[in-house]
Amino acid sequence: MRGNVYKRESKTGRPGSWSVRFDTGRDPVMNKRKQLSKGGFSTRKDAQHWLTDQLGRLDRGDYVKPSRLSYGEFLATWLPAIRSTVRASTWESYERNIRRHLVPRLGHLALQQLGPEHLNRAYAELLDGGRLDGSGGLSVRSVRYLHTIVHGSLRDAVRWGKVTRNVADAADPPKGKAGKEMTTWTAAQLAHFLRTLAGDRL
Repeated sequence: MRGNVYKRESKTGRPGSWSVRFDTGRDPVMNKRKQLSKGGFSTRKDAQHWLTDQLGRLDRGDYVKPSRLSYGEFLATWLPAIRSTVRASTWESYERNIRRHLVPRLGHLALQQLGPEHLNRAYAELLDGGRLDGSGGLSVRSVRYLHTIVHGSLRDAVRWGKVTRNVADAADPPKGKAGKEMTTWTAAQLAHFLRTLAGDRL
């Protein structure tokens, strides 16, 4: 038996909810079946659909065990793990922005429940009033940088088997106008300018 759907009896006289139990493999040490149960489905069809999805993930090798790990808790383990992979200044910037902006707005959410709608709402709040001194919102560039951090952290969450997809791919960070490209003199042009003004009193 890989899995089954069953109905829980209600103690209140109301219709009971549906639950699922299925095998997730064997314990390599004890050689016993590992099972997972999940309840709270309002209909048998919903429970069966969820079971079919989970069994499909097991077959494809992308099954992720349900977890109550929050996004803030994940970030607390992600930051030390990537420290040796980025420049010191980059890591310090990540740590500062995560502590000041991401954890206060997204840290309490369960990592596996985090959705693009949560990210979009957080970005809007940051644009509207994200400055720590209360003087207004962050710039579009700053919020897009925060999105880069979020995207990178969730990319690793997928790689590490914590979530099944990177929801930042479906988020909509603010779009800003491209800045005007700066034009600078060459060394020869600067030398010519300085020679021309060599006798000028200013």
